[in-house]
Amino acid sequence: MITEKARHWIGTLMLVLFIILVTPSLVVWRMQSATTSMTQRFTSPLAAVSTQDDLKLTDSQKRQIETLEKEYREKLGEQCKRHCSARMELGTQLQDGQVDEKHLLELGRAAGDAYARAEVATVEHMAKVCTVLNPDQKKILLKKVGAHIAATCPKEFLQ
Repeated sequence: MITEKARHWIGTLMLVLFIILVTPSLVVWRMQSATTSMTQRFTSPLAAVSTQDDLKLTDSQKRQIETLEKEYREKLGEQCKRHCSARMELGTQLQDGQVDEKHLLELGRAAGDAYARAEVATVEHMAKVCTVLNPDQKKILLKKVGAHIAATCPKEFLQ
């Protein structure tokens, strides 16, 4: 006959095993959708404008923005590499059946940190682009970028 205390520990053990076995799958699933989102979300602010002609940029502005775009792509590329590297290692370890929770959490944090840095790089880039624009151009860009940013978030998370 199983005592109440034994049932409690068996139930607790089963819950812990369930969490250990299922949580990594959920993390990978969520991170996979985050990667898709990352590649979609971290586009140049100018991508929100159908053409740069909408802003009526001068040749000087085009050259300045081209330089800023190059710098932004380099920063973004670094973070995307860091993000994907952490995710690839996480995926490999899970496929190999390695469930070192501490290391998996470190990889999750590394991927999250890279994602956060990419977000900051995008905001910084947008601010730099705005310094090149006149007030009317800035107003057009910010309105379109704001609409673009809001559209990339799943509606179910906005409640």
